[in-house]
Amino acid sequence: MGCLVNKPLTKFRKLLGSDGSLTQHAKSKFHSACQMKMNEFLIRRSDADETTLSLRNQLDEQRQYQILENKKLLIPIIDTVLTMACQNISFRCHRDDGRLVLEEPIEMDGNFRALLRMRIRAGNENLNKLVTVSAKNAQYTSKTIQNEILRFSSDLVCKEVFQRVKQSKFYSLLCGETTDSASKEQLVLAL
Repeated sequence: MGCLVNKPLTKFRKLLGSDGSLTQHAKSKFHSACQMKMNEFLIRRSDADETTLSLRNQLDEQRQYQILENKKLLIPIIDTVLTMACQNISFRCHRDDGRLVLEEPIEMDGNFRALLRMRIRAGNENLNKLVTVSAKNAQYTSKTIQNEILRFSSDLVCKEVFQRVKQSKFYSLLCGETTDSASKEQLVLAL
């Protein structure tokens, strides 16, 4: 291995010809081995589908699988939060922090946790897996998570309403005023 591999090409007048640098390099075993490896790579690449080409894609495939599994685990929690919000059921009690346990607690721990336990008793495997296997800080049952789910849901509903308003020719705006217990006037707008 000489020119073009271990040494840089510095003399361009001996580049071509029967004893030129390019011709000598093309005849070398090193060049032949590299060319054979390249051809083998191109054949394998044409036979493989896009997802099996690289380690990064394989890792991304595992990551995508994990994301789908996590979504499956969160669906019952999101569904319970949305159902409670639609039915105007209060969420919390004064003892609703910490890990969710399957046994009924001595003291009430809120409607949200009670409904989750009921869903587990009814056979929801994903929720049971989330409660029994996950770490204490990964159960997604805290009041912060409940509030985030409600906020995201509210944002989605608002976006949908605004999309409908944009597409409609006409819409109305209703206003109502009431005085609260602190004698402050409150204005309610409805679209």
